[in-house]
Amino acid sequence: MPWKKVPPENAARLIDLMADYPDAVPRKMFGCQVFFIGGNMCVGAFEDGYILRLSEVDQDELLENPTVTHFTPMDRPMREYLLVTPEFHSDDTLLRSWISRSVEYVRSLPPPVKKVKK
Repeated sequence: MPWKKVPPENAARLIDLMADYPDAVPRKMFGCQVFFIGGNMCVGAFEDGYILRLSEVDQDELLENPTVTHFTPMDRPMREYLLVTPEFHSDDTLLRSWISRSVEYVRSLPPPVKKVKK
């Protein structure tokens, strides 16, 4: 099933929200706006929602909201990533607080190890 394009206003909103984090590096992945911190992906815009990388405890808490699901591109769930839908992210204060949790968690991770080509 083909993905829907991210609405330009969602990408712009994410860029504005991430301006609070000078160590966040913007990138495009699969045509979607994402941000990396310390070499690790943190948050991103996907279709009409946002993806957040969170600790297991935060994931459990956020999944109590029925509009939040595991991020499952290509029918495979990505460990540590949740997808928040428009019903959830319409509240800027709520979205901003979860982005903050995502940033804190990703800052605690070690930098990714580069794979050596054979």
